Amino acid sequence: MSSSTLPRIPGPAEMADLVSRVIGDWAFLPVQAAGRPAEGPAELGLEFSVRLTGPFQCLMVLRGDYDLAAELAEASTGDPSARDDAKDAFKELVNLLASHLCSVFFPQASFDPFLPLPSTPGSWPDQAPSSASVMMVDRFALELRLWISELPHA
Repeated sequence: MSSSTLPRIPGPAEMADLVSRVIGDWAFLPVQAAGRPAEGPAELGLEFSVRLTGPFQCLMVLRGDYDLAAELAEASTGDPSARDDAKDAFKELVNLLASHLCSVFFPQASFDPFLPLPSTPGSWPDQAPSSASVMMVDRFALELRLWISELPHA
């Protein structure tokens, strides 16, 4: 893939399927696609992003709430006391999703190492996301947004 070629961008249903597989394998919770996010960000208290830099740039943002994160922490460990580690569990989900995003949708690309970082809607790019999806994880909303762009010219 040349540096000026953007990849095929996954649609909302493909992103929901990826989330369903990752959460199903990791935390054994059901995931249902719920379409696209409403205009403007919903009030969700937990948000992390990952910047992927390689032959193109990709910003992945995952948003949910603390109740979802607590459910993920308990379900992924089988330990009710793990609910106290909700934020860490959500961050781990972001890491898992970013890794799977790369291997499933961008298998020919190599990316620099990445870390999930806290983010807010104010730190998002000005343009609309390249793709976005909302899922219900058990009874909790989860938003996934992607911005894919060419590398800036040096």
